[in-house]
Amino acid sequence: MLSVDVNYAAVCAVLLLVTMLLCYYFISNDRKGRGKIPPYVPLSVSEITRIYVSIKGLEKVCFCDRVKELLKNEPSVRSKYGITFRMPSMKVKYAFQTTDYEISRLVLQGSHETNIIESEKSQLNYVLNFLDPKVFNLVTHLTANKDREHARKAYAVNFSYSSLQKQWVFIETALLEEFTLFRSLISSDAKGVMNVKKEMLQFFLRILGRSTFGIEFTFDGTEQEDSINGLEYLEMQETMCRDRIMDVNIPYRWLMFWDANVRKGQVATKYLKEVSDKILFNHQKRRRVKDMAGRTPLIDLIDQEPYPSHIAKASDINILLFAGHDTTAFSFSFFLMEVVRHPEVKAKLLVEIASVMPKVPLGSDLHGRQEQSAESLPHCDTKLMSAITGLEYLNWCIKEAMRLWPISAFGSSRVLSQDLHVGEDLVLPKGSLVQSMFYSMFRGDWIDRANEFIPERWSTANPQLPQLKEMWIPFSTGKRACLGMNLALFQMRLVAAYFLHHFDFELTCEPTFEFFVNLKPDQLLMKITERVH
Repeated sequence: MLSVDVNYAAVCAVLLLVTMLLCYYFISNDRKGRGKIPPYVPLSVSEITRIYVSIKGLEKVCFCDRVKELLKNEPSVRSKYGITFRMPSMKVKYAFQTTDYEISRLVLQGSHETNIIESEKSQLNYVLNFLDPKVFNLVTHLTANKDREHARKAYAVNFSYSSLQKQWVFIETALLEEFTLFRSLISSDAKGVMNVKKEMLQFFLRILGRSTFGIEFTFDGTEQEDSINGLEYLEMQETMCRDRIMDVNIPYRWLMFWDANVRKGQVATKYLKEVSDKILFNHQKRRRVKDMAGRTPLIDLIDQEPYPSHIAKASDINILLFAGHDTTAFSFSFFLMEVVRHPEVKAKLLVEIASVMPKVPLGSDLHGRQEQSAESLPHCDTKLMSAITGLEYLNWCIKEAMRLWPISAFGSSRVLSQDLHVGEDLVLPKGSLVQSMFYSMFRGDWIDRANEFIPERWSTANPQLPQLKEMWIPFSTGKRACLGMNLALFQMRLVAAYFLHHFDFELTCEPTFEFFVNLKPDQLLMKITERVH
């Protein structure tokens, strides 16, 4: 009996050894000719987790810079425009981060020349499925989902330049309200000191609510049948963002019913569903009474688009509402911060803006009757909007601010549809998760004085301009690039011109920063004074 047991054990041992050898053979043979895989990040899982859980400061967005220093003697991680390294992951076999824009472009948009297919969106994007982790929205759904892609293309018309010009009436009203607020701050006990993050969130949400969703967001703590309490909405949306980030870092966190923050997240989810429903109901009510003046393009398109479920439609309203004000508000805040930090830039910018701005103040009873002339166009004139949005130095400043402070600091994550070869001997295998790290990518070592705010680098006189243009993808690139890119840039250009032309801004202290879902300034305080023309 003992002999049988020994023989059985020996046979099992031999079979196990043969299995291991066969696995090794097939794995090594599979890798043969495909190149080496980039090395792991030289940090413990606990240290990486500590960094990724953090919200305050810039340690998380500067993660790749730390890795670059740790791997400075490892040439295999380096490619022409950055580094690529492997990250530990419980979700996929291979997970990589890259700061090389050429690699990022191949992943995000593919290449016809080299027969590389555009990679599919990662399921990890569920972090932005705010209303239901299992219901994917316009930002997170897979490109292979043809029905959702149809909706995305149908909504794109709302962001054409001709459609955006129709938003002026909403932007003008919001600007007049903001100017009144600025003047009240100047004369109040606050002595003109403004919390930029808070004010810009409210300002851009007010514009978006009116122009795109046909509803008023109030900021006095009240709410009516045809309005939404903007203060409560902003608080709940921030709670939801924090909650989703914690879900990513802590598996099965939704089971932690004793955690007060989990319960807050559940309350926020319910509230945001109600907001989406109210926006849709408000629009449908106006349609029933044939209030055509109340109809706005995007919410009308959403209402008419067939959806697989009501929660899918509500999820699209939620993500478009969030992305449409949040990213623009923070991008504009960073732009204002950098312009104010650099007096020589601000002086040059003010001269350029003044060259096209109307002589009659915004809101004056005269501006609607002002005669159109080459010297001074009315505020409502589309030629004036074209002149402002075409200001060269203003566009350089906006681009440079978004290069230094990309709101989507962690960029986009995709799953490779095929092997992707990097350099001479590295390969990212098919099925790998690849994350393009925009913050470090846009400050790459190859860029002259990469950490400095230099708008002139976008001039045609800069020999690095072709590479910079290819690298500058803060809205991502490819078929799944940000749907609202034109809207964000259009609003930022107009608002920048009117704000800087009428008011002066001065930093009262250096800001702090936060990163959860988006990169944002936290305590960005500025003193406002009104300009006299």
